[in-house]
Amino acid sequence: MKFNMALFLFLPTLSFSVEIGGKVGEFTLPSIQGPTVSLREKLKTNDAVVIGFISTKCPYSNAYNRRYEKFANRLKGLKHKKVTFIAINSNRPESVSMIKKHALKHQFSFPILKDAEIAGKKRVSEAMGALKTPEFFLVSKGAKLLYHGRMDDGTEESDVETESLWLAVNQFDAGKPIQPSKTKAFGCGIK
Repeated sequence: MKFNMALFLFLPTLSFSVEIGGKVGEFTLPSIQGPTVSLREKLKTNDAVVIGFISTKCPYSNAYNRRYEKFANRLKGLKHKKVTFIAINSNRPESVSMIKKHALKHQFSFPILKDAEIAGKKRVSEAMGALKTPEFFLVSKGAKLLYHGRMDDGTEESDVETESLWLAVNQFDAGKPIQPSKTKAFGCGIK
C-alpha cells in the first residue's frame, strides 16, 4: 500500500507536549489496515480514545504485544463509557510493510497508524510529547488529555503490580478524577 502525504491532515492546534487537561490537536493518519483514522471521528463515536505509541523492534514495546490486544478487548467491557484503542508507530526505520507483518503475527485487532513526517519531524508523536514506546494517552470528548504515561509498572507481565492505564480508564468510566493522571513511561526512544 502506498501512503500519500495528501491523506495526512494535521491542524495547527497541536502544541508540543500537551499537558493534562489540555487539548490534543486533531490528526488524521493512514492506517495499515486500510483507510485513514481521524481523532475527531473516533471521538464522535466514543467517549474517549486511548492512543498508544508502539514499535515493531523495541523489546520493551514487544513485551507488551499480548497486553495491547488484551487491553483493547477489556475496553469492550466498560460499564458506562465507550472507549477505543488506537496505536501509532512513529519510528522512521519501521516501514509500513514491517508494521503490517508485525500486526498480523500478533493478531492485533485495533487500528495501527503510521505517523507522518513533514520536514523530518514526526508530527503526532512530537506534538503530543510522546518519547517512548510504549507510551499512552487517554483523550476524552473535546480532545481533552486525561492521562499520559505507562500501561503498567512491569516490563514482564508477571511482574505487574499496578495497571496504571487500566486504572485511569476505570476512573474515567466511573466519572471519577484520574489519579494519578501522569506516570513515567519506560521503553525505547522513538526514532
